[in-house]
Amino acid sequence: MMADRLAASRERLRQAMQVIVKPPQRATAGGASSSLFGATGSAWLESLKSVPGINIIVDAVTSWWMRHPLRLASGVASDAARAALQPVAQKNPVALVLGALVLGAVVVWTRPWRWVARPALLAGLFPQVLSKVIAHAPVSSWLSVLSSLTDGQHKSGGTSTAP
Repeated sequence: MMADRLAASRERLRQAMQVIVKPPQRATAGGASSSLFGATGSAWLESLKSVPGINIIVDAVTSWWMRHPLRLASGVASDAARAALQPVAQKNPVALVLGALVLGAVVVWTRPWRWVARPALLAGLFPQVLSKVIAHAPVSSWLSVLSSLTDGQHKSGGTSTAP
């Protein structure tokens, strides 16, 4: 009896850990998707991808996040917070709102958005976004930019006069 309960508990833990470790799947042809942002966020993300040029940046950021070491930790923290806060929200929603108010005040007071712009954090993101932009841009556009730069150098070099 005790061994069966222990085996069932281990199986549930193993399944829960496999769900966290597996990367979210992209939208499929059938319309089912599991994204970084959940069900409501995936609709927002899809509408954002419809803007020209944003699709490349969204794909680059998504692929960067899939390889980021904090992705697993944030998934575990999210699941733990959801499991801990769901009973509180059902029993006493006012306490949850007051807790959110205190947490919001702490966030405003500590100003964590200043930490996000650190070069070490974004060091892996900028090269990936740049490579995606370069890979998705047509060769003719790169050639036209290059030719306009070389034409500008020739024109400015040939017409410069000394006063």
